[in-house]
Amino acid sequence: MNCKLIPILSMGLYVEPSLYPKPGGITPFNRDDKNYFDFLIHASLTAKIMQETCKRFEKKERGIIAKALNEYRNYLLNYDRKNIAFGEFLLHIPLSIGLAISSNIKEVAINSSKYVIEETGEYEGKLYYEILKILSPSYLGKYEGLMPDIFSSYPKSLYEVLSAYSWDLVNREMINGYQISLETIEYIKRFDNLNEAFLKGLLYIISRYGDTLTAKRNGFHFYKKMINDAKIGLYISEKYGINYAINYLKGIWGENISPGSALDVLSSSISLYFLDLYL
Repeated sequence: MNCKLIPILSMGLYVEPSLYPKPGGITPFNRDDKNYFDFLIHASLTAKIMQETCKRFEKKERGIIAKALNEYRNYLLNYDRKNIAFGEFLLHIPLSIGLAISSNIKEVAINSSKYVIEETGEYEGKLYYEILKILSPSYLGKYEGLMPDIFSSYPKSLYEVLSAYSWDLVNREMINGYQISLETIEYIKRFDNLNEAFLKGLLYIISRYGDTLTAKRNGFHFYKKMINDAKIGLYISEKYGINYAINYLKGIWGENISPGSALDVLSSSISLYFLDLYL
């Protein structure tokens, strides 16, 4: 495969925010401070960096993930400091590398993780922390943990921080061969209607792996509740349809709960799904 397939491999960036209805997260019909068009602009930026990253890899340039992170950081500094789908960006950049050296989606996933593990180091870790400083996600704050605080120091490498917090869905995917994305693809293939398939895919991810962004914001007990609720939601969707199930979950979770990590993984699942469909 080659870089000409990046438009297909970036489909999840556009499809995920376009799905409706969703329990939290952006849709074309949001009435709060989230703007659907901001997410489309972010998708376009990420797809552009994916294309450049893939071409740099084909030219055998070094430090190409660092270059992608640096371009993303500069965009945030110069144009936009909004915390929009950074997880989707992180998941898609390695995929644009895996694409160039693979013949099927499983190889894309494995090779993407291998590159992150073997080819990133201290500079990529520093850039990752600098982006987090700019975005300053509300759940982060100042903390003490396995890694240095983002406001006081830097990790030794990008892989070190990803592996230290590998319970996070995005981190886990990046260093474990995108296992959840590949598993979700097999699940959504069972359904003919794509909107229904992708929304059920979201509930499938939450029902099996929870949502780590929600866990950070709302605690472990809500994280466990969300898993059980999603299982019930899938059952309801079989009986009464996906719209009824989503509205049920929105009713018990509230409008301010957004399963952001699960949505990020859904996005990479959708991108790999369309690539697999094309192949």
